[in-house]
Amino acid sequence: MVKYCQVLVALSLPGLSGCSNYEGGNRVPGVVKWPAGITANITNTAPVMIEDIYSTVLSVAGVNVEQRDDIDGMDWSKFFSSKQVPEIFTNRSQFFAMPYQFEGTFYNGADFIEGGVEPAISVISDKWKLIYFFTDERFELYNLADDRAEQVNLINQQPVQAQRLVTLLDSKMKQHNFEDIMPKRSNNAHNIGYISLAV
Repeated sequence: MVKYCQVLVALSLPGLSGCSNYEGGNRVPGVVKWPAGITANITNTAPVMIEDIYSTVLSVAGVNVEQRDDIDGMDWSKFFSSKQVPEIFTNRSQFFAMPYQFEGTFYNGADFIEGGVEPAISVISDKWKLIYFFTDERFELYNLADDRAEQVNLINQQPVQAQRLVTLLDSKMKQHNFEDIMPKRSNNAHNIGYISLAV
């Protein structure tokens, strides 16, 4: 799977790793084989997250997950044999958390540079992506529609989008009790909740 990821995805995207919060770590291909339930050679570009696997497996096993509020993911089994990209998948906010430090080429890929994958959390909403790096309390904001390679950090140019995504991310962190893994923040940061932009 790593080789597949390296060849098809990460050559053009930063963060060649399933651990990185950059697109090379988030936007990785998935392959599903189920001869009895999936038409062969179908490609679907719906943004599926790891949480969706649980819901999907339950659904395939006959469990009704539609009315469950204790499951984060969504069932995507109905799109196994379709090229249709359902709006319910493309319109939702996507959250990624990797609050750990990883070093070496195994986790970071062939483009590994000293330091490795930084502990971070991110959110994608509409075409915008915000990444928050725990260690130095740094924000990066990207317009994925124009800059999928995440080369131009717009955190200072797009304050409205930045604050919208900070609010989404902070709310998610509160929901999942991130105080257990959040590093100690600096005394001079202007914070409300877990994270906020400096004012």
